[in-house]
Amino acid sequence: MKPAFLAFAALIAATPVCAQNVISFPPSPNGYTMFSMPSGNVDCVFTPAGGSKVYQPLDGGPELSCDRRDPSYVNLTMTPKRVARTNNPGEQSCCSVDNPLPYGKTWSKDGFTCESAQTGLTCRRADGHGFSINREAIKQF
Repeated sequence: MKPAFLAFAALIAATPVCAQNVISFPPSPNGYTMFSMPSGNVDCVFTPAGGSKVYQPLDGGPELSCDRRDPSYVNLTMTPKRVARTNNPGEQSCCSVDNPLPYGKTWSKDGFTCESAQTGLTCRRADGHGFSINREAIKQF
C-alpha cells in the first residue's frame, strides 16, 4: 500500500465517530421531513430537491425552513444559495412537538446539518453558511 493511503486510513481510524449523536427522521407521506426543538419553540421543515407533493421550493430545493415562536414569530429559510429571514411571516403560529431533536443531537440531510443544544438550534450548509436561533437572538452567518 502507498504511504499516503496508509496515513489517510490511520487518520480516519483515529477520528471519533459519533453516529449515536446523529438523528434521522422519516419523511412524511407528502415527502418533507419535520423536526422540532425539545422546548417546542422552534420547528423545522426540510424539503428535498425537487420539492414535495404539496410544496415546491423557490430555488428548486433542497430547502430547510425553521420557525421560532417566542418572543416573536420569525422564519429562517436556507437553500444551497441563500439564507433568508422573515419577521412575522403571517402564517399559523408554530411549533409542533413532532420529531423532537434532543439536545446534544444532530440532524443532517442533503448538505444541511442542524445541531440541537439547550442554548438553541444551529443549522449550516456544507459551505458553512447558516443560522443560529433561540429565544434571545437569531444570527445569520
